[in-house]
Amino acid sequence: MVIIIVIILLQELNRLRSAALALGFYELLEATAKLLDRECTMLPATAHPDAALQMTHAANFLRHSELACDASRLILPMQTNFAGGTASTAAADS
Repeated sequence: MVIIIVIILLQELNRLRSAALALGFYELLEATAKLLDRECTMLPATAHPDAALQMTHAANFLRHSELACDASRLILPMQTNFAGGTASTAAADS
């Protein structure tokens, strides 16, 4: 269930980023990253651990100017493995 929500969130973020780039509204990328950071800190203790990881991953992508301003790249879900206690970033190539 969490994976489906993450995929939908990232699809919408990619649409928002694409529109912002098309209109030259680069400030929206940083504002969205700040919003994701704030929401991450507001998550309840009962939230799935992947929620904070995915929101932080998306916020960092939006702040990275080379990645965020390249319309050919997509924000992809970060691959996580809670059983092993590690997390690794998925390639952002489309």
